Amino acid sequence: MSLVRWLNMSAQLTKERVVAGLAAARRRGRVGGRPSSIAGEKLEAILVALKGGMSKAAVCRNFGVKRTTLIDTLARLDAHAGAVEA
Repeated sequence: MSLVRWLNMSAQLTKERVVAGLAAARRRGRVGGRPSSIAGEKLEAILVALKGGMSKAAVCRNFGVKRTTLIDTLARLDAHAGAVEA
């Protein structure tokens, strides 16, 4: 077996083990990753403000949130809502 094929096989095996380990951790209730900076009551208040017509810039100023964080959080909510509906 050539070195390149062996390295590819080794990388694939490592990837499979990592994916299996993450799935096992999820089944045990452990979720990795960075905690969300906008969550809970703050997120609910932001969504109410946006639905009430407040601009994203005003929401960021009033709630002390960076614009990119707000946009990323809204995109994740839309993606999650789309996955739930489908």
